[in-house]
Amino acid sequence: MKTKFKLFILIFGALSMMSQCLAQTPSERTYVSNNDKVLGFEFMKKIPGLWNGPVSSATSAGSFTSWYVDFRPISSAQVSQFSMLDSNTVNNMSFFIVKHNNKLKVALRTEGCFKDKCCVTYEVMDSVNDAKGYYRFSDVVSGVKRAFTEFVFQDEQFVMKVYTTKFNKVNPLELHSTFTAKLATREYASQTGVRFNYPQPVMIKDFSDEFKNMKESIFFSFENDPYKSEAQPYVGSASIHISINPEFDTKNSDEICVLLTTEPLFEGIQYLKENLKFISKYVYLPYGTTNYTLKNVHPGKYYIYTFLDRDKDKKHGKGDYMSSNTIQSFIVTDNGDATVNALIDFVIPYSVYVNIKNKSMILTDSSQIQQLCIHKVGNKYSDDGVYLSKSITNIDNDSIDKVLIKYFLSSFVNDEFYNLHHESHTKLNEVFSYVTEIFEHHNKVLENSIHLAKHLYEQSTHPKIKAGEFYVAYFKDCLVEGEMFDAVGLFKSENKDVFLKVHTSDGDFEVDSEEGININKLDKGCLIFNTEKEKGYLVAIVDNSGKGYEAQYWKDDFLHVSPRNDDYHQTQNALSLCKNFVVERLSESFDVSKADQVDMLNK
Repeated sequence: MKTKFKLFILIFGALSMMSQCLAQTPSERTYVSNNDKVLGFEFMKKIPGLWNGPVSSATSAGSFTSWYVDFRPISSAQVSQFSMLDSNTVNNMSFFIVKHNNKLKVALRTEGCFKDKCCVTYEVMDSVNDAKGYYRFSDVVSGVKRAFTEFVFQDEQFVMKVYTTKFNKVNPLELHSTFTAKLATREYASQTGVRFNYPQPVMIKDFSDEFKNMKESIFFSFENDPYKSEAQPYVGSASIHISINPEFDTKNSDEICVLLTTEPLFEGIQYLKENLKFISKYVYLPYGTTNYTLKNVHPGKYYIYTFLDRDKDKKHGKGDYMSSNTIQSFIVTDNGDATVNALIDFVIPYSVYVNIKNKSMILTDSSQIQQLCIHKVGNKYSDDGVYLSKSITNIDNDSIDKVLIKYFLSSFVNDEFYNLHHESHTKLNEVFSYVTEIFEHHNKVLENSIHLAKHLYEQSTHPKIKAGEFYVAYFKDCLVEGEMFDAVGLFKSENKDVFLKVHTSDGDFEVDSEEGININKLDKGCLIFNTEKEKGYLVAIVDNSGKGYEAQYWKDDFLHVSPRNDDYHQTQNALSLCKNFVVERLSESFDVSKADQVDMLNK
């Protein structure tokens, strides 16, 4: 399984004093507030929620594919998020109402540590345009001359831009970083919002005299910080006790990752990549860490996932280790500490699972369906013909990709494997020949899918064989019996179901029916893995068309397979011999009744 998510953090805190000016000067972009009581009060309604998105930065912190932040109210007039990368890299951001220059305003507090250097910066709202979703915070002392942060909200996203003088090294200000955030959910923030009746226009801190005799509102020592993290309300902590299977091959350079989400990343053993948007908090820890306390955790329920990254690429994939308990959860109470035991005891081999009883046939997250060709194959007896595609089928929709994967793979549910076969030589097996071409020349998938469709048509001579769509799919990195291989999938849909569609028209409901393919019922399929070539490849088969000739033609005539010489078939052969003996010979040698024979056959 490749969970394959990269977890990144933007160190706005320690580096929040860097920037680049826009074409207009800050004064040209100053708006007048529409709220006379609290400047920027509408901002407090917009910011709560789970957000994530890319960060671009020209600084040494670099750019990141995704940054995850969990803004929740922690009082009636404050909302905060607490992020970290490791124990020495921290980012906390809080928005709260302060008194400044005899007026109530929304303030921004950013606390950051980067490479063991920490600082806290404060900015206050100085420009608002609620209609345009525009809000600007600037340095409490020096205003936009030293640093400012802009937010622009539109629909369910915002863009945050930070500008600074780079520690008074540049003038005008330069752009430090841009965070383009998309909303995942407001559900958890709303729950705490109801608790506090958030937001309320009440003062949290009086900044009238806090920054006297200072040239800028920045503290490089927490000692003089006017609003320390530990003084902030409502948040709790989680004490994580980490252990690793002692049989695992580990080394001192390995890295531990602890990840908290508000929704599970797995449903059973199915990895839910789309739920990465529910990441709330994470931390990377050095190998050997057995106990670690996550501070500033919002109260609520969390799912915990613990990984051991063996190459420190922050891609938790094949060969890395993780906790096998994929639904482990815990609850943090108000100002409470939750204790969690995390056991890393599972070797990651895959991302999307398809069960084969006690084994797993798995399509990895990085490959899914690489190429797909679709043709229509009729019944030769009826002279239906073959309708051939002229090009590879384009799949540019993730949801369709997932539907196809479920349709193609979810029916493979037994331990029985085969090899492609021919009485004279395996190379004379048509399917073997065409699939070998696909494995050796990936640019010939379409050409060989046409050969396969024509070959299937030639075998469709029984009058009961139904016409249907024939799919040829090329997969990479399938895991079967503990090893990774490419695979070619051959699938045929022969039966159509009727589906009802209910829709509205002029205020009334109408019902229509359509014929379509039921993705839970694959009629015929096989997966041919690029292994055991000398034996005719490793083949898994599905055929749900019954037991008549119309079913056997797929397995015997089209694929032409023989049972694989493995434990499964040896056991089946032994059981068959026992059954034949009970039915045909037992009564001849012993005085056994028919009832006793039936009882033996059922054991």
